Amino acid sequence: MSSLIRPRAIFFLLAVVSVLGALFPELALLPLRSTVSHMRAPETANAITRWLFVAGTLTFGGVWIAWPRLRTWIERSVTLVAELPRSTYWLIVIALATVPRLLVAAAISYEPVADAWWYHDAATALASGQGLAVDGASTAYRPPGYPFLLSLTYRLFGPILALAWFWGAIATAVIIGTIHMIANRLYGAMVARLAALFAAMYPALILMTGQALSDLPFVAGLLLLVAFVLAGTPFRLVAAIGIGVAIGLLTLTRGAALGLVAVVPLIWYARRQDMAKAAIAFFVIALAFAATIAPWMARNHAVFGYYTLGTNLGMNAYVGNHRDAPGGAVADHWPSSPQMSSSNEAEVDRELMRMAIGFVASNPWQALAILPRKLMHLYLLETEATTSLFQGEHPSAAWMKYTLYGASQIVYVAFLVLFCLRVLDLGAHSRRPRGAQWTGWLLIGYFTLLCLVFHGEDRYRLPILPWMLIEGSVLLARASKRDNTR
Repeated sequence: MSSLIRPRAIFFLLAVVSVLGALFPELALLPLRSTVSHMRAPETANAITRWLFVAGTLTFGGVWIAWPRLRTWIERSVTLVAELPRSTYWLIVIALATVPRLLVAAAISYEPVADAWWYHDAATALASGQGLAVDGASTAYRPPGYPFLLSLTYRLFGPILALAWFWGAIATAVIIGTIHMIANRLYGAMVARLAALFAAMYPALILMTGQALSDLPFVAGLLLLVAFVLAGTPFRLVAAIGIGVAIGLLTLTRGAALGLVAVVPLIWYARRQDMAKAAIAFFVIALAFAATIAPWMARNHAVFGYYTLGTNLGMNAYVGNHRDAPGGAVADHWPSSPQMSSSNEAEVDRELMRMAIGFVASNPWQALAILPRKLMHLYLLETEATTSLFQGEHPSAAWMKYTLYGASQIVYVAFLVLFCLRVLDLGAHSRRPRGAQWTGWLLIGYFTLLCLVFHGEDRYRLPILPWMLIEGSVLLARASKRDNTR
């Protein structure tokens, strides 16, 4: 059967690429030269890359050699998961979600830097009554949602960084539960069981649980919203108002939620094709959304003189849209201008946005040439969860860090292969999604488009990851069903 032969060919190709990467690590790092140059120890990159590719060679080569037996084992394992009693299944999911996270908490001394430090400092300021401030100065660099959550626990127990585990654990439980609910509604019980099981033990989700970052709470809120949208009757007025408020709250957690105002009516339209009602729903959702974010924008106008959602949109736009932009989250250089020296962060942000738009308008072909690099940074790597966990000055075992790098990347590549094979199904009419099954694809398209507008980073793939797990599970479930009919 072709869909089971293709993976073996792909793993052979991955093994060959890994061999070449192990032999010529400096060439493999060329697309990431900007990222490497900003590492604390760039001189070690070649050696690390070589060993990671060696691990990839052994893994993917082993899978290619053992594929017939491995395929049979996968099919039987999928069937076994589907046949487990409900209580046994959920005990396994809870164990797989809990034990690795406890090991990470016990073995790794986490120190927040960069984004995590910002959230921690902002939450500390909120808890002490200073408002949203960093280094004692009012800020709107990021939305206040996650700092507010952290500040609730900081008010009760003090600014203890380990309290990030509390919100991470809640977000993890919500992510696993809602993935199961959504997959069950779209594709049935077998796909739901597989997707939730994968979410419980996915390395990047495990490593991010205790980090002071907004990513997991944002994904948890997004999945709760999608579950509500799929469970309710399309185009109901009260539901549309509630959705608008929910999108507003998500936007106050991460600005990437802004476009969901348009995506949700499209999901409803996929379920029930009524263009007039979809247009009305969009209008109602937009009004409720605007009312929800209005106080935050008014606060920013009072502080900075501008109605703005945040003061890092221009920075993110510039990082991905300037001459020689690498496509990732690092800029090789920053511009200089009178506005860039302003103490008003909103003015600096507007200047960076102006520069980014000016670059795209005056150099459209060069801007288009950056898009493949943005996609590469979005979909090729799985490194940020490990990197952010081991930042700071605390000592950490090198073998532990690079083992986690390798394991995270290899597991991600396996799911990427499944997802790419599932993408091929879009060309087959009999296997193409129907109705509400387009939900995940709409969200994948939206968050991918955001990264093409701004820049790519594997952390930004986190809202896409649940759909990769769900759609990959569709292939595995199909293989198991076919096996049962032999």
